[in-house]
Order: sequence, then structure tokens, then C-alpha cells
Amino acid sequence: MSVAAYGLFLYPQITQIGADKKTINMNLRKSVKSADEHTRQEYEQFAVCRREHKEALGEAESIKALGETAKQLEQGQKKSEAEE
Repeated sequence: MSVAAYGLFLYPQITQIGADKKTINMNLRKSVKSADEHTRQEYEQFAVCRREHKEALGEAESIKALGETAKQLEQGQKKSEAEE
């Protein structure tokens, strides 16, 4: 048995690598698609969190604006009562 044949006997996957370039390329495409899908899902999750955060900020700003408007109305009523 030659050294090369003995190597192939011990490591049969070596011949498969040379013969399965098409399979390897298909697997690479699948892993790229899988990575793209994972990235898309992560971004969608990020977008949901970002939207919720912006809604919370908007809600806090609205509450603050309502409070300031209420104070201005109270001050306006006190001034009008004092003028009467």
C-alpha cells in the first residue's frame, strides 16, 4: 500500500472534499442565508425595542407638557382672580 493510499484509507474525507465542491458551495450559501436571516431577525427585534423606547419617551414628554400646561392654566386663573 502506498503512502497516499494509506492516507486516503485513514482519512477518507480528504477525497470527499475534492469531490464535493458543489456540496461545499451549497452549504456555504445556506450558512450565508442563515446568517442573513439571523441578522434580519435581530434587526427586527431591535426595531421593536427602539419603537417602544421612542413611545415611552414621547409619553413622558406628553405628560411633562400636560403638567406645564396645567400649571400655566392655574397661574392664569390666579391672575384673573387677582385682577377682579
